[in-house]
Amino acid sequence: MSNPDQGQAGKAAPQRNILSLYGRIESFERFSQDFYTTVVLPSTDPFASAQFVTVKSHRIIGQRGDVIEIPCTPGGYQTTYDRTDKQTGEKTKGKKVVMHLLAVE
Repeated sequence: MSNPDQGQAGKAAPQRNILSLYGRIESFERFSQDFYTTVVLPSTDPFASAQFVTVKSHRIIGQRGDVIEIPCTPGGYQTTYDRTDKQTGEKTKGKKVVMHLLAVE
């Protein structure tokens, strides 16, 4: 059985989970060795709100107001939190996914 991530002889393996992000840089900040850039995406129609995403990179990908198109891969982690049902008082654990995009550099 072959590994689907290995390419055939002389061919590169396909890159998976890469998306092309297009939008305008709203802001960026440096934290430790990385830059976190907030990008506002164009709305799908005149009545929809624009969407915001964060892109993590090792270098500055642009200045505020720049329109960019950059390849990214999804990244993130899951956290848990306590929650209480207001009607029954039952305590349960909730899960939250924090997702960010990683710039392909």
